[in-house]
Amino acid sequence: MGDHPPTQPAGSVLKLGLSVPLYNEEDCVTDVVEGLLEALAGVPHELVLVNNGSQDTTGQKINALAVKHSAVRAIHLEVNAGYGGGILAGMNSLTTPIVGWTWGDGQVRPEIVREAWSVLIKERRDLVKTCRYERHDGTQRFVVSKLYNRVMRHGFGLPWSDVNGCPKLMTAKTYAALQLRSLDWFLDPECLLKAQELGLSIGEVDAVMHPREGGVSKVHRDTLLQFIQRLWAWRGGWRP
Repeated sequence: MGDHPPTQPAGSVLKLGLSVPLYNEEDCVTDVVEGLLEALAGVPHELVLVNNGSQDTTGQKINALAVKHSAVRAIHLEVNAGYGGGILAGMNSLTTPIVGWTWGDGQVRPEIVREAWSVLIKERRDLVKTCRYERHDGTQRFVVSKLYNRVMRHGFGLPWSDVNGCPKLMTAKTYAALQLRSLDWFLDPECLLKAQELGLSIGEVDAVMHPREGGVSKVHRDTLLQFIQRLWAWRGGWRP
């Protein structure tokens, strides 16, 4: 049985806590955060900006955003903790009834976070993920994503067409039950594989993957190899 969002007292709105990992994103961090704040207007929220060992001015910029906006909090990691490590550093600091993570590169429009939050509550889901039904981030990424998601569907029985789609939002109780541990790129599949094992109720919202307006993608060829290694180990009984 899935864990559903807690019943709201009359007139209240469940607060959202969002972890936003940032690694060398000085070109887009300000626009991304300001966009999230605008999109979440009217929704009680907290943004935790995780400076994941950046070597540029990302840290200074998120400090300035935290000073400017009361809903923004900064966490600084001296050394890059990996994709999952950056996300979990923010997630583990949240105390809100709804928690989740989104990327800090601006490729998925901030309105999708609000839409996912709304679906989670209105449909009483345990977890809501994004499905990038349209992508504009290069042919190679498109082909790799198609192959990867086909493996996840046919090899592991995951019915979703975009396992790695973000943002991902969930109840705080769901997050506690998932016990996510992956510090690398395996965090997203770990989340859905465990959610499937627990029989959780999962919803989806559609989104377009836009081109980057600044910064450099952190996904490389080695990322796919890492996924394959982790999935093979998972099939053999390994858990993070």
